[in-house]
Amino acid sequence: MLKRREIAVIAAAITLLCVTILIDWNFPSYSGLLDPAQLGLVLAIVFGSFRIVAKLRTSELKLRALVGSLDEVIVILDKDGRYLEIPSTNRALPYKPQEQRLGRRIHDLYRQEVADGFVAEIRRALASDGPINFDYALPADGKDVWLNATVTRLNDETVIWVARDITQRKAAEMELEYRFEDRTRELRQSEERFRLAMQATSEAMWDLDLVTRRSWHSEGYRVFGYEQGFVENGMQWWKERLHPEDVDRIVASRDEAGQSGQPSWSGEYRFRKADGTFAHVLQHALILRDARKRPIRIVGAMLDMTERKQLVDQLEQAKRVSSLGRVAASIAHEFNNILMGIQPNVEAIQRSSPTGLRVMTENIMRAVQRGKRVTDEILRFTRPAEPAVECVDVQAFFAKWRQDVEPMLAPQVETVLEVPEGLHVAADATQLAQIFTNLALNGSEAMQDSGGRLTISAHLSNSFGSFPFGVVKSPDRFVHFIVKDEGCGITSDRLNHIFEPLFTTKRAGIGLGLAITYQIITRHGGHIFVESEVGKGSMFHLFLPAAMPEIAEPEAKQESKAVPIQRLVLIEDEPAVASGIAMLLEMDGIEVCTVHTGRDSIPAIEEFRPDAVILDIGLPDMDGVGVYLEIQQRWPELAVLFSTGHGDSAKLETYLARPNVGFILKPYEFDAMRAALGRLVEQKPAAQAC
Repeated sequence: MLKRREIAVIAAAITLLCVTILIDWNFPSYSGLLDPAQLGLVLAIVFGSFRIVAKLRTSELKLRALVGSLDEVIVILDKDGRYLEIPSTNRALPYKPQEQRLGRRIHDLYRQEVADGFVAEIRRALASDGPINFDYALPADGKDVWLNATVTRLNDETVIWVARDITQRKAAEMELEYRFEDRTRELRQSEERFRLAMQATSEAMWDLDLVTRRSWHSEGYRVFGYEQGFVENGMQWWKERLHPEDVDRIVASRDEAGQSGQPSWSGEYRFRKADGTFAHVLQHALILRDARKRPIRIVGAMLDMTERKQLVDQLEQAKRVSSLGRVAASIAHEFNNILMGIQPNVEAIQRSSPTGLRVMTENIMRAVQRGKRVTDEILRFTRPAEPAVECVDVQAFFAKWRQDVEPMLAPQVETVLEVPEGLHVAADATQLAQIFTNLALNGSEAMQDSGGRLTISAHLSNSFGSFPFGVVKSPDRFVHFIVKDEGCGITSDRLNHIFEPLFTTKRAGIGLGLAITYQIITRHGGHIFVESEVGKGSMFHLFLPAAMPEIAEPEAKQESKAVPIQRLVLIEDEPAVASGIAMLLEMDGIEVCTVHTGRDSIPAIEEFRPDAVILDIGLPDMDGVGVYLEIQQRWPELAVLFSTGHGDSAKLETYLARPNVGFILKPYEFDAMRAALGRLVEQKPAAQAC
């Protein structure tokens, strides 16, 4: 559609043409004033201008249509942020409508801080030689719409502002940034987990590049006393710390794994720690190879197996002691039978032989008695007494113990006690004296030729301490005793067997002293270890449970009471034993009926009607347990005390749970037997006797 000024130009041209024609027709004399050629030129210029104007108008319309079809918002602003013209707008974007913006300032339409920011960008564009670009957000429908603006200077007073919607791009960028941050966070967490895992694990990790020869070692090497970053040449450093006896074997095994194409390698060896001692380690390694199967990298871990190996050794030692103890008990029982076959025959020879043979028979009898003492000790070892635990003042104990033991030691042996005040242990004082007496006598014998000092020390162990000689869980619960001598020492091949029964290095020993020591300490819930070096002496480490005197005071001793029985049946197959026990019981005012076989037991009980029965398990005609079953069936309330010199109390467990049944091991003292009978009979009223 033509604008008014274009219509005016056309109208003027038509008017001029009409005037020219009228003048030419009506005023011929003036026709020369307007040369037709000039007139045509004028008209051509007029109509040419018109065509140019028309084309410009068409171009303008096309440009406006093109600008109007764009998604961008295009505005022209002055330096104060006033809207001068809005060539293009986008209704989808959060801008005020065109009619609300023209002639108004930005501050009239937006918040103060937003408007100030826009004006600052306009001023920056006016001061710049080229366009400036920036992103900003406008709120729309409860969320932000992101826009990218390009502001270009038109002249000293105005700028053109082109804004386009970049919300989707911004969202993609933010998503990418979030993923990057999330991945970065995961990497940080992974690194932290790896670092914490390295700190928590007891394994020492390492990584060796075989091409560059560079290596990395984890903080786990602190287990061996080394700090991180200590290694320059990892392979050589490791090889130098192998035990000399393990070097050739381990290096050959590792080289074979690398050359044979194996994917991994493992080995167990001794590794020198920073303090010079050796740890038993188990090493696993992964061998990485190139395309030609050549090893280029080794990643591995070293696990300190020292404590585990010590535990295994301790368990094996305990098994050996236990199994050998059972074998020893069996041997002792059979040996007793042999002695019992010799003894009566020698007594018969003594009675009927001439005086010249009496010396030889007496020698035989002394040998029989010594053999019997040995079997008695073995049987005592296999059936140890339960410790009567009380709170023992360590310093007071050793003060008394020293007076009793020093006269037994060699005169050239000096006894040194290093025991502080305030230490107490939960132990049986009598058995404790047996332990230290045995160790002191052994140390004295080891120093009888050269002399020296026997040192006994004691102290509380540290929490979570570790020891090179063995494993002690929660060592702070124990008092650590050390018995050290300066004798000849013990060779390594014998050191692992010294706590085994019947193993001895003495000419006159029977090999039960240290075995009984080991047994007593174990039954106290403690531990014992030994270190020794030939020519320098031995050191025994004992760990016994610590105690507090205020919570472990020994009970006051009570006066012994008379046994509340009047009649007793003694079932014993050995006449000498039976007559001795019967005599002692009768001295206490108890009437005794003695029976030597199981067959005669039930009739004797039925006739004698006793208050209690002492029953030997090993009867000549039947098992004592069988006799008890008949007694229990007919007289279930009758007190029965089992007695044996070699029987296994394990088979009596079912019966010992009953309040009127007990067990005592031969040989026993009369007072112990009388106390055991008293406990059984006191629980039953006298009216229920047979």
